Amino acid sequence: MAAEAVPAAKRRETRAWTGAQALAWIMWGEPRNVLNWPDTDAIPGFRELFDHAHGALCAAVASGMPVWGRRGQNALTPDLLQPRRLIPPDEWGPDMRIIPYGNYARPDLSGGRGAAGSRFDDLGFSAAEVMRCLKPRSEINVGTVAQETKCRVHLTRLMATAAEKPQPKADVLAGVRATPWGKNIPERAFDRAWNAAIKNAGDTDWGKPGRPRQNRRT
Repeated sequence: MAAEAVPAAKRRETRAWTGAQALAWIMWGEPRNVLNWPDTDAIPGFRELFDHAHGALCAAVASGMPVWGRRGQNALTPDLLQPRRLIPPDEWGPDMRIIPYGNYARPDLSGGRGAAGSRFDDLGFSAAEVMRCLKPRSEINVGTVAQETKCRVHLTRLMATAAEKPQPKADVLAGVRATPWGKNIPERAFDRAWNAAIKNAGDTDWGKPGRPRQNRRT
């Protein structure tokens, strides 16, 4: 008798990876490095590797790749009495940061942004889903991915800040390419970041077609 399909919200993790293990897969793509978080001080260029892997993993979660965790009381305080559950993509904000050693995620608190949003402890990523959705660093263009990740975060903040004042897409692209990190960003990468930012920014005028009509006097 054929097994029935199990809804995503009810299926359990099989061969669950921690946040560190999921990041290690993207960074090195080698099982021995996935199973144990290595000595980061001994790895040249570790920060570049980590930033790329972190951006790719968070983008995949925001796009629907499953991750499990326990929701904390706020961005700083865990609540281990909460049940471990599938985290909806809309609860995984654009500024979420994974802390590998503690295996939790919380909104980025740097830059004086405060502690808005929730934290999630005891993270669990399906190994099969991570390997299906994400390629190891050696198989992709790291520079483009890093640009796209920074562009997505930049556009999300821009759209959320100026929710009722959308700017022409071409002008925003020109502005991105004028930054040190966005120089020569491919248009396709910008388009993906643009579409993701519209979704992440919430209810704004940026995703609405056309411009508001002005009343003409007759």
